[in-house]
Amino acid sequence: FLTGSTNNTGTTDPATGDTTHLTETINGSTMKYVDFQHDLSKRPSITVAESGSPEQVAHVPVKYINDNKVRVYFTGTTSGKIYAN
Repeated sequence: FLTGSTNNTGTTDPATGDTTHLTETINGSTMKYVDFQHDLSKRPSITVAESGSPEQVAHVPVKYINDNKVRVYFTGTTSGKIYAN
């Protein structure tokens, strides 16, 4: 188990007020999961974008710990970003 460090610089859509946060800690890691503290006070949709292809989205299991924290599971070596919206 490793906890990723979060780059909690979010962007807010002025029309909806929706905020997106991301973390960039998945870098060639073989960790089994990452706990992502997004602090959005909701259970957001989670997207994992793998490095190597700009449009490559990984389908991975996700467990909501609470309204501010999610656990993202991986099956092998992974590099990329986690987005919460």
